[in-house]
Amino acid sequence: MERNVFCSLVIKFLLLLSPISSYGNNRAAEILVGNFYEQGNYHVAIQEWKKGIWNYELARFLDPNLAVTQSKIKNLTSELQKQSEQFYLEGLRDYQSLRFNEANLQWQMALQSVVEPQSPLKQKIETALILLKQGVPAAKKESLPPEMSDPTRGTMEEVRGFLEKGEPRQAALVLKESLRRDEKEERSQNLLNRLQSSLSKDETSQNLSEAIQKQFEAAQKLLTEAKNGGGYPKYKEALALFKPEDLKPPFYRELEEGLKESAVKLNEQLKPALKNWETALQKENPNLEEIGLKLKKIVSTYPPSEETSQLLQKVYDLLQKKSEPLLMEAKTVQELEGSLVAKPFYEKAKKTALFTEVPAWQEAHKNLEASAKTLDVRK
Repeated sequence: MERNVFCSLVIKFLLLLSPISSYGNNRAAEILVGNFYEQGNYHVAIQEWKKGIWNYELARFLDPNLAVTQSKIKNLTSELQKQSEQFYLEGLRDYQSLRFNEANLQWQMALQSVVEPQSPLKQKIETALILLKQGVPAAKKESLPPEMSDPTRGTMEEVRGFLEKGEPRQAALVLKESLRRDEKEERSQNLLNRLQSSLSKDETSQNLSEAIQKQFEAAQKLLTEAKNGGGYPKYKEALALFKPEDLKPPFYRELEEGLKESAVKLNEQLKPALKNWETALQKENPNLEEIGLKLKKIVSTYPPSEETSQLLQKVYDLLQKKSEPLLMEAKTVQELEGSLVAKPFYEKAKKTALFTEVPAWQEAHKNLEASAKTLDVRK
């Protein structure tokens, strides 16, 4: 109940600060759901599990029917619970073996993995840490045989000191030095293995985080340029930065909507020009090269348009019709006089066809290449 109240306050505060507050309530909520969900995915990708759960919970609070957040929260919470229990049990074994420094490290990690504030496991961990801080019972110290005294206590104290200061690499160096003196010391080796594994995960997460951050920053820059007049090409460039399986930034939906809106505007602006070109193509001897080049540029830079594609195909059809007699003439000359004599006729047909998309251009080009190979063989 308390968590729901807090979620409500957080969301109201974000709505007051965000430009989406100008939208209707339903639309604003929809945008926030998407933002929280993408933020959750981002934190999970860099192994910030709790932050991931928190963002999923905010998304679920706004949209209780969003099943994907419910399943993600459930899976993450279950995984963290198992992780916390494992750390606690390992700490318990260390404690019972009088490896108090290691027990403290294990229980601290267990505490960090607890999701539910009122979890019975959290209370057990906190109680264990309090007992550890108060010191080991004297009776337990007295019952310890002399031959079982801990030869690595000084090393573990030094390791603990570095870890508490946030210097895990220095802690690893201390353990390596300890193993250099006694390579069979299992406790130092086990702790070093766990520490190196943790460092490796941190580096991987950091690299992933930096890559994602650069990707998000590039998209944000393009979004700003799009809003400042860059329009459709910038929206398109920004969306192209992300593959379907990639994490998406909180403003990804804004990019998609901007692309759609700018596409509609561009297509509306384009209609008069398309109408003029369509009229020009109906006249005698239209400038097919000029019209074709303009249409090709529009196809490559403007939003997909069936009307534009059909008009460009009409240009190709007219060029094909114009080139076919020249292509036929070139074939006839080739049959009568050979490839060398037919070469300029094919070149003329190819030049008339203008564009590689025209079948006559393709056929003329193919014959010219074949003729060139034949001449090379004769040489």
